[in-house]
Amino acid sequence: MAKTTARGGKKKKKEFSFKFLNNFMLIQFALLLAICIFITMAISSRAKQNANDHLLAIGSERLNMVEAYVENAESTLNSYAKAPQLQKLLENPNDPDIVKAAQEYTTAFAEGLAGIEGLYVCDWDSKTLVHSSLDTVGTVIRKDERLTSLQESLQEFGTKVYNTGIVVSPRTNKGVLSMYRAIYDNNGHAIGFAGFAIFTDDILQKMTNLKTPGLSKETTGYALIDCANLKYIFAYDAATGDDVVIPDVLNTINDVKGATEITADVYEYSLPQLGSFVGTYEYNPSRQWLMMLNAASSEVYSLRNAMHMFMGVFTILMVALMLLFSYLNRKQERVNQRLLNSIQQVKETKATLTSAMYNDILTDVGNRIKFAMDLDGIDGRNNPYYFAFFNLADFSNINTQFGNDSGDTLLVRTADTLKAKYEANNIYRTGSDEFVVVFPTSGGSPRQETIIDSVNETLRSLVQPETVQGIGTIYPKFRVAVIKKTLDIDSSVITVMKEMTKMKGEAVLGMIDFSDLSETAM
Repeated sequence: MAKTTARGGKKKKKEFSFKFLNNFMLIQFALLLAICIFITMAISSRAKQNANDHLLAIGSERLNMVEAYVENAESTLNSYAKAPQLQKLLENPNDPDIVKAAQEYTTAFAEGLAGIEGLYVCDWDSKTLVHSSLDTVGTVIRKDERLTSLQESLQEFGTKVYNTGIVVSPRTNKGVLSMYRAIYDNNGHAIGFAGFAIFTDDILQKMTNLKTPGLSKETTGYALIDCANLKYIFAYDAATGDDVVIPDVLNTINDVKGATEITADVYEYSLPQLGSFVGTYEYNPSRQWLMMLNAASSEVYSLRNAMHMFMGVFTILMVALMLLFSYLNRKQERVNQRLLNSIQQVKETKATLTSAMYNDILTDVGNRIKFAMDLDGIDGRNNPYYFAFFNLADFSNINTQFGNDSGDTLLVRTADTLKAKYEANNIYRTGSDEFVVVFPTSGGSPRQETIIDSVNETLRSLVQPETVQGIGTIYPKFRVAVIKKTLDIDSSVITVMKEMTKMKGEAVLGMIDFSDLSETAM
């Protein structure tokens, strides 16, 4: 009857094991599927972020092109306005020789510039004194309130260039970058100004022809907007000076107009019959310019879409492989189970033999055999070894008076106290009431004083009373010795420490018996 029950228990264990393996396979499948989904989401998110960053970089690059174009024009006007011929002209506007010299300088300076509408100097009342186009000399470019506004702006900017931005020229009806710079006499009074207007066709053509990696011209558009006046500076589908009327663009302008630092962002939108698009903008607060760039989502996120497809195929393949593996695994389940059982039996047998041979069963520390094996072949010539010996004094009387169970409890407590303070692998029970702790050193650490102090602290914990329920209180006492060895390190150290404790007797805190048995190598 007992045999039948045992066999039934084994059968139930096997059935449980088979069910566990099947459940484990299902969990593994679910885990792999979750990993695939996670990887797909992570890669897709990263690919989308990279695409957005790429589009932002393209928009920023175009805005930087315009900025460099404007800065170059400002630098040109600055260089022209600093010429001494122009200051002399404004101080002596009626001297024909000075006028001639200023006009020759202006003509020569303008010949080296491409795409200019005009380079000129006016007196403070905006009468043109010299001009790159001679037929405009003598004209007055501003009057009344417009003149007053210009004069106020020039004085506000001082010796800096007053840039009015890109506007439509009333003279040529073309887009020009227009700017002015005040000229002062030696007393710091404004006596006139230099003006410069350059056609924007060149930069507009460069912007149009600029290739955007990964994007086609047919699906990519851009616009540079003057947010202060709500007008297009230039765009692929608008003329310079056109009013901005698209509600979404106006909302974007309102969102960024109060910014004090460069602001950039990415957004997505859809158009009926045209599909989905991705847009970016970058706002330059110093000039109140907004660069917008738009492209088809299918092109911007082509890498993300490809990764979606790849991960989809990969997931399908993984699912197919997992199903196949699960099918084969079920067929081999019984063979595998028998093999696992055999391996487990071998492991358990080996662990039992190892534990019985090398470990003390009661205290779960190394025994004397393990102590001897661990010391075999060690060399302490460069790094000495210290050994601490703890002998539970009068242990036989404790067993007699309090019982063997109490004695075992005290031994376990002693081992636990040592394990709480030292590495368990360095603790050994070398006799019925003896424990040895090994202290390897490296580079002089731990030091001798540190070891002896540690042994004293351990002894303080070991001698704490142990109350035995219904019997009384045990006041344990220990014989303790510490030695240092460099050569001939083996289990004979136990004999040496026993002799030391026999001579010394019970240990006293702060007076641990120590002996340096170091030998000098020949």
